[in-house]
Amino acid sequence: MSRLVVVALLVLSCVALGSAIRCYTCSGTGDTNPRCWSAETSPVVEYDESFASCEKTTRLVGENVHLIRRGSQVKRAEGCYYISGGRTCYCHSDLCNGDS
Repeated sequence: MSRLVVVALLVLSCVALGSAIRCYTCSGTGDTNPRCWSAETSPVVEYDESFASCEKTTRLVGENVHLIRRGSQVKRAEGCYYISGGRTCYCHSDLCNGDS
């Protein structure tokens, strides 16, 4: 009986982990938060199932592109959108909001 409980708990924990998404997460420009400039230096956060999209927002300041935010959002349509002088991209797989 106890073996069955252990197996059931393992299966349930795998199902719960499968519904989470991992995203690079930070905010600020390379000037105000140097860790945000590259995904390699951005923290990785695992979000629960209420967050289904990773996000990356950039703004054009003069001739330079500045990263404003990496993080997660509730489920959004996958793709990039140009709004208010910037670009926000949403994606649905782990660590998809990297440098590319």
